Amino acid sequence: MIAISSPQRSKPLIVQTQIDIKASKEEIWSVLIAPQYIAKWDSLPPHHSAKEELAHGTVLRYPGIGDDYTEFTVSEKIKNQKLTLQLYCSHWQGTKDDYDISYEYTIHRMEGLNFLELRMGDFDALSKGIMYFDASLDFANNALNKIKAIAENL
Repeated sequence: MIAISSPQRSKPLIVQTQIDIKASKEEIWSVLIAPQYIAKWDSLPPHHSAKEELAHGTVLRYPGIGDDYTEFTVSEKIKNQKLTLQLYCSHWQGTKDDYDISYEYTIHRMEGLNFLELRMGDFDALSKGIMYFDASLDFANNALNKIKAIAENL
């Protein structure tokens, strides 16, 4: 049975949840940063190299309709501990610097188990923030279960 905590709304529009994973921190970390594993729990942009691990400053740009795009930028990477990706969509009002919306993956050990925590948001600054919050709830449950399955089978 897969144990996942219920996502919590800890601030206006922040998704925060975690899952226990019976794998080493190094195995969990590999699933978070290696393209061959990321492609099994999320999508990668068409131009991203299948050999290029996520590094600080890596930009994952997903094409949208017309000139629109969605972009994730690796803003923090602490090996075997924490990976933070800043989110920006070109159709939002203002510039990237006007937003502080991120997907933060944190690996921690508690009571002899490794946990992967996922925190996404704060989507409150967006006019359609509740839509992003709801989509993130779905993403969190699906992604964490897939990451768990992959890491436990390495």
